[in-house]
Amino acid sequence: MQGKKIYDFTLDNTRQIFNIEAYPNIETFDSAIEKEFSLLNFNGWSCKREPALMKAGQYAFIPDFSLERNGTRIYVEIIGFWTPEYLKNKIQKINLLTEKENLILLVNNDLACSGPEFKVDNLIFYDKKIPYLEILEILRRYEEKQLAEEVEKLKNIEIILQGSVIDLDEIARKYGVGLDALKTVIRQKINGHSLIGDQLVDNQTIKTIQSELDSIKKHSEAIIIFEKYGIKSQQMLDILGYKVKWVGLDPENAEISRA
Repeated sequence: MQGKKIYDFTLDNTRQIFNIEAYPNIETFDSAIEKEFSLLNFNGWSCKREPALMKAGQYAFIPDFSLERNGTRIYVEIIGFWTPEYLKNKIQKINLLTEKENLILLVNNDLACSGPEFKVDNLIFYDKKIPYLEILEILRRYEEKQLAEEVEKLKNIEIILQGSVIDLDEIARKYGVGLDALKTVIRQKINGHSLIGDQLVDNQTIKTIQSELDSIKKHSEAIIIFEKYGIKSQQMLDILGYKVKWVGLDPENAEISRA
């Protein structure tokens, strides 16, 4: 025992060995395929992990993800490598769900199961990688359905538009619809305004901006004019027939001229 020492250590709940609180937002996943899904961009659909508790008969069911856009929520469940018993229970729960019409089910091709076993409409079998384009196609169908419903809703509403520059995102929030639906309806009812980006700008303001642009050359000066009137989109330059000439990499050197 010469040269060797024996140490006694005491550990209790008053002292921390690892500073776990320093990493509060680290998210863990059950599989690499779930992590891959979480990193994808779904074109305006926000992705949330394990978002809700769903009812499946007498059971509770927590989907892997939800995809949300303008008030529409779609659930996503990924079935990868599992034991036969687990898979059997999973199929049973999914078939008992009361919200199956809003569920996208991704099933690994290697599993010993087939399409008819799942009583869902949005069923995709995948091989190693997330079937990204197929998911986007399903989401587009939901977008089209939502757009049609919101347009129909707006047809029965008298939309009040006041001001020389109107932010359509505020109007959309007011009526509980998406920007695309509002723009679709607005285009049919515009009177004295022009649709520029996500704003309506009255024709008199456009004429005033046109007059002020005629006396400048710098692109940065045009931006100052837009900001003065609350114009957010540089589409105004295109609409008024201007083009931007970039001189080097410094935006301060850019100039505008009639196209």
